[in-house]
Amino acid sequence: FPSHDIRHDSSAVSEALAAHERNAMTVVRGVSIDTESKLREALKEAVLRGETLRDSKKRIQETMDSLGLSPRNKGTIETLVRTQTQLAYSAGRWKAERLDPDIDEMIWGYKYVTAGDNRVREDHKNLDGVVLPKEHQFWVQFMPPNGFNCRCQAIPLYDQQPVKFPPRDANPDKTFNFNPGQVVYGNPAPRVPEARIDVPTESPSIDRLAAAVKSWTD
Repeated sequence: FPSHDIRHDSSAVSEALAAHERNAMTVVRGVSIDTESKLREALKEAVLRGETLRDSKKRIQETMDSLGLSPRNKGTIETLVRTQTQLAYSAGRWKAERLDPDIDEMIWGYKYVTAGDNRVREDHKNLDGVVLPKEHQFWVQFMPPNGFNCRCQAIPLYDQQPVKFPPRDANPDKTFNFNPGQVVYGNPAPRVPEARIDVPTESPSIDRLAAAVKSWTD
């Protein structure tokens, strides 16, 4: 899980994690609020540093060891790291692509793509290849990640494409029915069209004035 080019500021990462913190921390049941806070801080530090999955897992494991926690499932730490990192990364991409007016203007829409292997869950596989304009309501609920350990992505499209709608019964995984970028940064500001002034090439009044001036000087 390589580090990303998109940089995150501390407050944005905190908000992205907070947007889903209660649901994410349920993978480590029965911990105190103080313990949750320390785990979130460790996750935030991993995201801010752009650490690899291996380094992030090591950081979280060391934090859990210091707190006297021992996950029942060996995949718990990877689930925490991958899910929360993807949430923060998704929010960062939203900011970079949709809140920059120049870039936002170039983007027509998005294409939903999965990792394409046998680990992709069936509900996500059914969304693979969905193509819709960027303003479509679909992206309010289905902007990845769409579940714990989700590896799906929304690829920006710069040219208009034939749309492909999701199945009618499509639903995001429980508690993932939100767009991380909208939660953290909000929606792009409406673009105000530039004022256009049409200057006529010929103006009867100007032509008459020019003719009158000419007659005075002849």
